[in-house]
Amino acid sequence: MRAVMSLVALLGFMAPAHAQSREVTGQAGILGEWELTATVTQRNTGGTEEFVGPLTCRHLHSGRP
Repeated sequence: MRAVMSLVALLGFMAPAHAQSREVTGQAGILGEWELTATVTQRNTGGTEEFVGPLTCRHLHSGRP
């Protein structure tokens, strides 16, 4: 019983591992005509770290007639 109570006490002090999301922005294209925005979360799968989440690509007009 004492071992069970010690385990419960230990688990009470452990903080849960929360994934933190990150905001990523940038430009792409030869003239930087694409605006990239993403909200990603780091994930470790099978020893490989990767970032997953939705990505939005928006084409910026060049402003030329």
